[in-house]
Amino acid sequence: MRFERVKVIRDTNTVHSKFVVPWEIPVLEFVFDEGNVERTDEYIENGAEYPSAASEYDRLTRCYGKDPQSGVAYVASVYGNAGAGVRALAKAMKDAQAEAVADPAPKLQMTSTSHRQGAVVEDALLS
Repeated sequence: MRFERVKVIRDTNTVHSKFVVPWEIPVLEFVFDEGNVERTDEYIENGAEYPSAASEYDRLTRCYGKDPQSGVAYVASVYGNAGAGVRALAKAMKDAQAEAVADPAPKLQMTSTSHRQGAVVEDALLS
């Protein structure tokens, strides 16, 4: 599975550099505003299988939570609710897989144990 490094600018004093899956980037852009999420074009691959769209939708819901005023999950705001959201996320995941196959050479090697094979990264940037 391929991860891309992004820099998330929370405020003038807080910048996070984090590897995320490509379909997570639109959620980050929704939560932190598009201008506050910078793609670095640095990639790593960990060799893990891609998860199902339903489990990934659940992970993103748990990771980023809900809008405090409306109660709508951020992932639902980006991809849609229920089955339609899972289908839209599945398409984004399929597109990311196709892109990884078209350009198979990652630009960085996997060295971090936090992204070891099969690990699901859930450290939210919201905390």
